[in-house]
Amino acid sequence: GYYHATTQETTQLELAQAVGRILYEKGLIKEKEPKQVPLERVDGMMRSYGLPLLGRYLFASNSRSVATRAKDVLGWVPKAPSIWDVLEQDVADAVEALGSK
Repeated sequence: GYYHATTQETTQLELAQAVGRILYEKGLIKEKEPKQVPLERVDGMMRSYGLPLLGRYLFASNSRSVATRAKDVLGWVPKAPSIWDVLEQDVADAVEALGSK
C-alpha cells in the first residue's frame, strides 16, 4: 500500500490565494485573486506529455492525503514546518530560479 505523510490539509484554492497574495505583494502580478480557467483549456495544458487529460487530473481535480494510518499505527508525529510557514520563501525561491533561466 501507499503511505502519505502529511502535516495538514489544504485546498488548491487556499494555496492559489496565498501564492497570489505573495506574488501580488512582490509586484509580480496585477491581481492577487485566482482566476477560473475553462476545463477545455486545462485539458490542453499537458497534451505534449502524451496524456490528453493529464492537465485535468493535475490542476482540476481533488486529492486528499491524510496520514491517519501513519499516526495511528506507526505513531508518526509531524515535526516539519507547515506549508504556511515556508510558502513565502518557497515562492521567492521559485521566482528566483525562474528568473535565472
